[in-house]
Amino acid sequence: MADQITFPGSIPLVPAKSGIIVLGDNGKSSVCVDLADFFLSGPTVPLDAASGLTRAVVMTTAGVERWALGTDETAETGNNTGCNLTLSACADDGSPLFTILEVKRADGSATAPQPFHLAGGGNLTGVVIDATSLIASREATDIVSALFGQPQPWTPALTFGGQNTGIIYGASTAGYAQRGAMVEFWLQLRLISKGSSTGEALIQGLPLMCDGSIEQPQLVVATGIASSNGSVVATVSGQTIRLYRQQDISDPSASLTDQDFEDAAVLTIKGSYPLETSS
Repeated sequence: MADQITFPGSIPLVPAKSGIIVLGDNGKSSVCVDLADFFLSGPTVPLDAASGLTRAVVMTTAGVERWALGTDETAETGNNTGCNLTLSACADDGSPLFTILEVKRADGSATAPQPFHLAGGGNLTGVVIDATSLIASREATDIVSALFGQPQPWTPALTFGGQNTGIIYGASTAGYAQRGAMVEFWLQLRLISKGSSTGEALIQGLPLMCDGSIEQPQLVVATGIASSNGSVVATVSGQTIRLYRQQDISDPSASLTDQDFEDAAVLTIKGSYPLETSS
């Protein structure tokens, strides 16, 4: 037919004038493809419609809709609102089934109305993340922490010579967040009594293993801890925080022991360390 273009599937014959192809002109939406833009501006296919109307690329099987990638009917009222991106699936009869993904144009935030089923082998297999279930499995918790760095609590344990007999804490707090391959952590221990154990002072219980190549130095603020007029130094090794008394330049650092702590000592540490890499 002269002056008409035929498309496979359910798209009807439509007129083509001045290089413009009109798709789905049903009185509700009019989507235009400007062939001049396509051929002269590189690999782009503009789908133009008035504000508040949908526009989409529809994939079909034997003329029946299967998938649609397009924009919704949200009106464009300023401040970059409206015309949000959607990815939707269709049923066997071509009717709308559900929306897989919605992305707001204003801020790029994405919403997935359907649950995420993560697969790919290893710890990812079978993990489901949705709006109603509690993410209780360690695998899913690790995924969320790695993506968003959500703070989590942990329980530090001060020991002397590997024991903690009689240690009594006042108000204490500790937390950590995994951000990719790094772990940020913080703690504050307030003692009421240091107990009766003796020996080297260690803080144990870090939730994630540190890379073992070197001891990672950390920031320390301490009161009620003897340090020979120098600073208290902390390093992370494995899942343990080691405490040292900083000596003069001519002397090596010495490990803190129970004798350096007062009963009312307060120890604050903030730092970060790289996660152990699998071999």
